[in-house]
Amino acid sequence: MKTARMIISGILILLSWSVVAQIDPDHQAGILHISLKSESNQPLPSAVIRLTDRATNTFRTVMSDAAGKIVIPVVPGHEYLVTDHEGSVLKEIRIPEKLTTPLVKTIHLKEPLEHAEIPYDTVDQGIGTFSLKGNLLEGLVTIRIRDVNGVSIKNCPVRLVCPKYRRVLKSTTNASGVVRFQVLLYGDYHLGILESDNVKTLRIPGFSGYTLNAEIAYQPTDITEWSRNDTVHQDLIPRKGATSLRAFLEVTVKDYQQLPLSDEAVYLDVVGKSMVYTTATNDQGKAYFLLPYGQDYTLHLTYERDIYLYRYPEKKGYLLEDEAFITYRGTAQIEDFFIKARRDKNGFITEFMPVKVKKIGFDPSNVIQTEHGYHVNFPSKTETPTPAVFNNDDVIQGGGYYSKEVYSFNNRTGQFNWGLKLGDNGVSASVCDADFLIITTESCTLYAIDARTGELAWSKWLGPEINSTPTIADGKVYAVYPTELGNRVKGTKPYAVICFELKTGTILWQNWIDSEPLGSPVASGQSVFITSSKGNLHQFNNTSGVLQGTLTDGDFTSPPTISGDIVYLTRKSAEKPGEEQIEAYHANSLLPSGSFPAIKNQSGVSISRLTPSELMNYSGGRPLFFRGKLYAVSGKSLICFDPGRFSSEWIIDLSKVAGMEEEEFVSMPVAVNQKIIASTRSGKVLVVDPRKGVIETIYDLEVPVTFQPVIHAGWIYAGSKEGKLISYNTGNPALTGWPMWTLNATHNPVVE
Repeated sequence: MKTARMIISGILILLSWSVVAQIDPDHQAGILHISLKSESNQPLPSAVIRLTDRATNTFRTVMSDAAGKIVIPVVPGHEYLVTDHEGSVLKEIRIPEKLTTPLVKTIHLKEPLEHAEIPYDTVDQGIGTFSLKGNLLEGLVTIRIRDVNGVSIKNCPVRLVCPKYRRVLKSTTNASGVVRFQVLLYGDYHLGILESDNVKTLRIPGFSGYTLNAEIAYQPTDITEWSRNDTVHQDLIPRKGATSLRAFLEVTVKDYQQLPLSDEAVYLDVVGKSMVYTTATNDQGKAYFLLPYGQDYTLHLTYERDIYLYRYPEKKGYLLEDEAFITYRGTAQIEDFFIKARRDKNGFITEFMPVKVKKIGFDPSNVIQTEHGYHVNFPSKTETPTPAVFNNDDVIQGGGYYSKEVYSFNNRTGQFNWGLKLGDNGVSASVCDADFLIITTESCTLYAIDARTGELAWSKWLGPEINSTPTIADGKVYAVYPTELGNRVKGTKPYAVICFELKTGTILWQNWIDSEPLGSPVASGQSVFITSSKGNLHQFNNTSGVLQGTLTDGDFTSPPTISGDIVYLTRKSAEKPGEEQIEAYHANSLLPSGSFPAIKNQSGVSISRLTPSELMNYSGGRPLFFRGKLYAVSGKSLICFDPGRFSSEWIIDLSKVAGMEEEEFVSMPVAVNQKIIASTRSGKVLVVDPRKGVIETIYDLEVPVTFQPVIHAGWIYAGSKEGKLISYNTGNPALTGWPMWTLNATHNPVVE
């Protein structure tokens, strides 16, 4: 379970008021407007000049804005010398005693200098007495700094950085938490406190005698941490709470008896980066983190990955604090299981630990009626897998990749039937057959559930990481599991394909395989086919488990599609990187039968870069066999192939379809009645005439989708990127016949 609390504490909120001395028109700074231009009369942004007051022999370095403009206060009656960064004189400007109209000057520069090349001038103003008497060009800023409990922060380094004047003003708060600065007028100053570079931007106007008093709340980050390579170890966090720069996360880890697990390593991976934050649980099973804002994080344990997703945006004005409660088998127990597990003479594990589930309800307010059906909003708000229509009446859907929930709803109304909280997260696509729901979780269990009631029939904890969807055929369940944790047991291989009896979970057979499946095993006739993530095809007898054949080139990029005696596979091109082609093989011998024209892999997707969720729902490049033709997608293209002639018949290129130029297909096409259906990432569902290659209708789900939708009795059901179940009534009941991921429980997308 994960909970979050957002604390509105005044953090980073500036409470300020200005005090302007009584304005004396005879003692006000003048305002000079300078326009910097190139020799070709073009504005010069971020160009730097120096303005020297001849009367006082003082100078200011000034940078132009994005439009090449500079607005700067000057002393009336004084004469100023304008030079470039090298000291060359550009202009002399005399300021009248009284300015009745804006004073505007244009200056041309030969070679502008980017502001990054001009160093900042650092001034340590210290703690002292400040006065504006007789000073027309400066103002006074007084800042009081308190923590979120209202306690003044003394001896705190504070700085004001002004890019326009290329100045850094430094000082330190006194015993009352107060710091003062004397600043040049008409500038924007970025307030930095301790490790924060820009707590707030202070805009100082051009009024002589201007005084700004400000009070802010700021919570320093107190932490002991150290780094090795890309891993940050957080050893000590004295104050258990969020800070101005970091969100606070408290993680509680317990075993299945609800006893705390101590010394468990907890990891927070930064999404999209190689950086990892880590610490270990204490005697109470608690681990604490301070995580920088502006990043997303995924939580892992040693043998359980992707448990939760945390999003900590940079949101000034708030402190973010989270807590997570995790039930975990325990690293020591998992390692002990693999060492002591019962194995047969071949080294296969013969007894798996069961995992319990818990019945849960569902808040009906999360079912939102829409113009064309309904949406179900799941609490995890993370991408949901492909649902399944069960018994024509229900739709079964996992609650999101970073959740442990699976639910059943009435497929027409969205009325809740039942819900389960599983023992682990990362639910696969729903697979239904003979009143059973079979699913796996990425971490790391195979579940057999009564699809009518939600009662658990049996479960098997298969290992620390499962990245595929199970298959059902002829009363048997097929899955792949890791046989080791890393130190290989003598005589074993890393993975095994395993066959269970559907009703009881009894193991029927096992055999070795080199890696996990792409997507799932595929059952056809008397065989089970698996394309492994290493790009090899394996064919097993579905009754004995005997290996019947292999294709070990390591180049296959799709699960197989088997029609009659022909196996269709997509292979990446060795000669032309970025291209792939569909090839045909005889199922009884795996000898080649022919190949189709190569197509460019427009999506640019690399299997090695897919997330676990994408691997579990993977159908990339896979062809659909529909009434004697093959249909496949690649990026923006939907292509029809003729298997008899090994040629392409037509192509729909979305880049050439008005209004669809930016669209891209998201998964393999599906077949319903006499139509081909293909969906795009933005949620467009295209109905295509399979003979002519013409788009007949487009349905807009209006939300991004990641995986293959299902279609039943005129309704479209899809998971979404945002953690929803999308139900869309097309009003055309003839659109039917694809009730689950890759057609049915055998996962062989063939419609004769």
